[in-house]
Amino acid sequence: MHSPEHKRKEAEDLFNRGVALYESDKYSAAIEIFQSLLVECDDCIDMAVILSWIGCCFHESKQYTAALKHFQKRIDLVDWSRPRHGDVYTLYRMAMAHAFLDQNDKVLECLNEAERYFYVYEEPEPGAEEGNPRFEIKLLKGYLYTWQDEPLRAIKEFEAAYDYLESGSFKRSEDEAEVLYCLGFSHMDADDPEKAAEYFQKLNPAHLHQDLHESYNVYMVGVCVYQQRWADALKDFAAAKQIGIRPSLLSRAYDFAGMAYFHLGDGENARVCFETALKYEAPEWLKNRNRDYLAKVSKEEG
Repeated sequence: MHSPEHKRKEAEDLFNRGVALYESDKYSAAIEIFQSLLVECDDCIDMAVILSWIGCCFHESKQYTAALKHFQKRIDLVDWSRPRHGDVYTLYRMAMAHAFLDQNDKVLECLNEAERYFYVYEEPEPGAEEGNPRFEIKLLKGYLYTWQDEPLRAIKEFEAAYDYLESGSFKRSEDEAEVLYCLGFSHMDADDPEKAAEYFQKLNPAHLHQDLHESYNVYMVGVCVYQQRWADALKDFAAAKQIGIRPSLLSRAYDFAGMAYFHLGDGENARVCFETALKYEAPEWLKNRNRDYLAKVSKEEG
């Protein structure tokens, strides 16, 4: 019969195998190992940690409902008088899963709960990556308000995220680039292009994730428009199209190009751009601006 110490060592080895599989994107295999630990090693390893890892595997596999089930099991075990680093990250992960399921009320609920427990943590759990939970939670709250077309509330959260990042001991170039990008586009949405340009010009685009880089290219067209650099705007628009524009930003890109053409006196291309912009999904205020400019184009042609 194996000693408790031997059993703990076997469990740790198995856990490390599961983490290695997760880090190699082999989520199904990792889940099998973590689930076997739940059954065979419930007295020799931290069950809360294992539940989180299973949840993360399902999350990365885009099985968000299954991920939430396991995250919730961990939350049910938490002693909230002594919250741990991983407890807050579990709430953050739950918020992310709810976001992918378009459950925005649940996203905010999880993030607000996480913010209540920002005081002293224990050491990071086994296998956990170093991070800045304050930054990540504030960033996600900013995105949430962006999705809800509330740019001023988004700005407040992004500013807090930036402050946490600047004051923390863990700072990655890609995190700094992302939050500066977020502050830029949210100020653009709040009709403050001067402030938007300030943030966009601070960031290094080489540190942006590919999807954010595409968005950044579109917003830089907008910066040129608001600075009345019409020819530069069209040059950046052509470059953005060549690289590729995300569908969610096509309306905005054609809107910016339409304004540039309009102010250069090219009503024909302005009309094409505004009519194209209206074909894509966009906030109502943006569609109204397209319609207003189309009316101006028709008046000048008339």
